Amino acid sequence: MDYYIFLSERGDTVNIMTQVCGIIIILTLIVFYATQKKLYLRTEKSFAAMLVTTLVMNILDILSLVGIKYMGELPEIVTVFLCKIYLLAIIVIGSSELLYVTKDIFSNTAEYNKKMLPYKIFIVAGSVAMLILPIDIYSEGMIMYTYGAAANVTYVLSFVSIIFSIILTIVHREEMNSDRRTAVLIWMALWITAALVQLFNPELLLVSFASSVGMMILYIKLENPGMTINKQSGLFNHSSMTEYIQQHFDVKKSFALSSFHIDPDANEMRGCKFNWETVYEQLNTKNALIFRKSEDEGVLIFENDAFAVSWEDSFFEKIKNKDDDNSTCFRHALWTSIYDSMAFADANELISFLKYAEYKKADNIDQRLHIIANKENISNMRREKDMERLINDALKNNTVEVFYQPIFSTEKKKFTSAEALVRLRDESGKIVPPGMFIPIAERTGKILELGNAVFENVCRFINEKQPQKLGIDYIEINLSVVQCSDEKLAENCIAMMKKYNISSDMLNLEITESAELRRKDIFMDNLSKLKSYGISFSLDDFGTGQSNLNYIVDMPIDIVKFDRGMTNAFFTDKKARYVMEAAMQMIHGMGLKIVSEGIETKEQYEKISEMGIAYIQGYYFSKPIPANEFYEFVSKMNA
Repeated sequence: MDYYIFLSERGDTVNIMTQVCGIIIILTLIVFYATQKKLYLRTEKSFAAMLVTTLVMNILDILSLVGIKYMGELPEIVTVFLCKIYLLAIIVIGSSELLYVTKDIFSNTAEYNKKMLPYKIFIVAGSVAMLILPIDIYSEGMIMYTYGAAANVTYVLSFVSIIFSIILTIVHREEMNSDRRTAVLIWMALWITAALVQLFNPELLLVSFASSVGMMILYIKLENPGMTINKQSGLFNHSSMTEYIQQHFDVKKSFALSSFHIDPDANEMRGCKFNWETVYEQLNTKNALIFRKSEDEGVLIFENDAFAVSWEDSFFEKIKNKDDDNSTCFRHALWTSIYDSMAFADANELISFLKYAEYKKADNIDQRLHIIANKENISNMRREKDMERLINDALKNNTVEVFYQPIFSTEKKKFTSAEALVRLRDESGKIVPPGMFIPIAERTGKILELGNAVFENVCRFINEKQPQKLGIDYIEINLSVVQCSDEKLAENCIAMMKKYNISSDMLNLEITESAELRRKDIFMDNLSKLKSYGISFSLDDFGTGQSNLNYIVDMPIDIVKFDRGMTNAFFTDKKARYVMEAAMQMIHGMGLKIVSEGIETKEQYEKISEMGIAYIQGYYFSKPIPANEFYEFVSKMNA
């Protein structure tokens, strides 16, 4: 069916088929959009405004055509008014689209207003000029359109808006939501195509329809409120939470937050299962928005701290004696409270604090934990973030250093090995204690890169300095838990040794018994391959971890290392001395060698030597020192 308006007894018609289609599209979108749950983010508000503007533009397009058709019967001012208001609608929708694009790019309100002020002045001035300038109207049969000065100004303003939108979208593509970027470019392409087609085929009135289709693309690709909802729980999802928090920071509006993190493994052991489908009903409060941040994490955002504290007190009291599964899970969950969002520098830092709290829960797995974002916890998190940056910079700039601590052979009476220890420097050049960055490297996954850097450093040192000529039999390198669980560990180590032409007997890899390996099969496979290649192994920190005897029995180790704490206990605690003597007898009986770490005095050295321990390591001989100093030290001491 063709859509026409019959305007005279002669049966003359006005072709409004595309405009009617555009109106149907927009009305459908408005119904869907208005009936769904929304957060009313700035982009959602902009999109809603554009929906209304596009609807008005389609209606004004029809009215302007009616005005042109009846211009012989209507006062001239009415026809001109209808045509110019339609042109104004075109300008408004073009500028609205550009302003919509910039919501992503200039998220800061002050920056946004400053950057867009010249453009807004340009559009307002151009719109006033369009309303003042004369307009010409062409009407012959089905072909009706406007031209002249007013129309030309409209084309220029719309063209500027389109070009700026495209340029900003391309230049700032990394700062924009990828779906918004794609949708905007498609919309602009539709507008340009429609304008060109209409320019050469005036009877085809496509501009308003193209705008309606563009709105439909935006809705499908990005602005459908259903995309912000987690289907299982009916709660707002992670991406909507991030955008909501960011919007509050952009306008410097404070809020409070309460999050919970469920541990499904621990809950399974308790015999309970968390049900997300009932969470909204259990948590529902008119004073908070509820988000499902991840598979196991939910977040409530309150207008202020008073609402948050009141809700937490009430909720914790409510679930205290309930025995349903969800209440049990809530009681054992990690709860994180942020009562003043402005205590954080930006949205990313606030969200990072939630992740930081998860790590703290991992360190206290058997305890119920409620972490509050106070000054101390925020400061600790920032220090850890600084460590992350330090690690990343060291890896990126190849500034990871390796220090060597000499190991003395009581049999040969000289230094025959050394332990390679990773070192990083801060911006001032000071050495950062490994205890500050190693746990963070393991947590963030950077320990693999760090371990590879150390391994290559040692291989390069052996290749260039040839320490074996000074009497060094091998260098010990620590392996982290993450490295041990890496399927490519053996492959990478062997490849690195071949690259630097290193004999396999020059390396000894230290494994730590305190590690709880989740993939012991991978770990054992790595050890088997490396052992077959000729690499030896040490069990580090014996006596501090779990399953001591099992490690010695199961692992293909050659050396057992007593850590500093165990060595010190030998000299200060009678019971510890008996335990250590029994352990030494057992280890020697298995044909394994022992390294005693933490030897700091002559008396300790002499006593340990008398007990038949093969190797001694500690500050009595030397602290860990840089590669060149280590080479000079061994050259002098082994001469």
